[in-house]
Amino acid sequence: LIPLHGQAKLCNATATELKKALENFGPTLHLSGGKVGMAFPLVAERLSNRFYRSKLTAWMAAQEEDYTYIILQADPELTEWSKICVAQADCVFLLSDATQSPKVSD
Repeated sequence: LIPLHGQAKLCNATATELKKALENFGPTLHLSGGKVGMAFPLVAERLSNRFYRSKLTAWMAAQEEDYTYIILQADPELTEWSKICVAQADCVFLLSDATQSPKVSD
C-alpha cells in the first residue's frame, strides 16, 4: 500500500480493513515502517546499508512460511522502507483522495 498526496490516515485505515478482510482467508501480517522500526530499531535505522537491508528482507521472506498474506504499508515519503515495500510486493495499491489529482507525486 502506497499513500499518495500525504494520505497516511487513508492508508492506515485501508491497511486495517484489508487485514481484517484477508484474515477470513488465512493468517495475515501487516508491516509498516513504524512497526518494523519498533521491532528492529537498529536495522530500521540502517536500511540504506545492504547488510541490514538483506537481514530485514530475509526475515520478511521467512514470514511467508507463517502468513498467507503480508500487507506492506509504505511511508508517505520515499524512504528506504518504502523502496523495500515496492521491491517486495506482489501487488501494489496506490491510495489517494478521490478529489486529488491522479498524478503520482514527484
